[in-house]
Amino acid sequence: MGSRSVTFPTSPDDIEKELLKLAHSTQIDEAIQILRILPRGHKPFRIEVTVPWYRSGAETYLARFRVLTDGVDDYELVLKACVPSSIAVPIDQVLGSWVRRRESLSNLFGVSFVPKLFGYGEGVLLEEFIPLEISEKQVRDLSFVDLFSKSLTRLRLLGYNCKTLLHDFRTRGTDLVLVDFGEDLGESDGNLGADYTEQFVEYLKKLGAPPEICAHARSKIAIPGNNSRH
Repeated sequence: MGSRSVTFPTSPDDIEKELLKLAHSTQIDEAIQILRILPRGHKPFRIEVTVPWYRSGAETYLARFRVLTDGVDDYELVLKACVPSSIAVPIDQVLGSWVRRRESLSNLFGVSFVPKLFGYGEGVLLEEFIPLEISEKQVRDLSFVDLFSKSLTRLRLLGYNCKTLLHDFRTRGTDLVLVDFGEDLGESDGNLGADYTEQFVEYLKKLGAPPEICAHARSKIAIPGNNSRH
């Protein structure tokens, strides 16, 4: 499949069709269980679209929806539709690279470092919605900035280009979650990634980090004994 048609706006029926395809099912109750969105014997539910399909990146369209039971917001999920920038690259190949990268980083950093994956296929990926952008609250927290700095350093050592990644992180509150595994992340080439020190410090400053936090972050992302590649 070389392209994907995305319609606007997105209705609950459209979301159900995507879930049925992902679960290889003809019944939405069964699909919800197969995808582990709700457990077997779940209460009656309904789907509410929160954000219709929109282009969220060079290769991606995105839609968000909630699965509601008894009026309670049990889950908010994200559907990502893969739209390769080149028709010469099959959708399944690009989608497969997203999944492979996220599985690799989940194994290296722990499962909480990536959104929970519910299913993928047919040019679409279904995952947990990570609700919070990184904000002043997080960048004033020394332990969070420590986690952020160490994670970026490790990604750089693995050969990823962290300059393009800073705005692809979100949080559930206290953790750090990478939410984009496409072109911004790219492939690890095994060499030391580009130096992102100044970009990271400037990013923290713009979010309201005080000077002492910025200085701490700068010290944490230094890699002694290596020459930076610009």
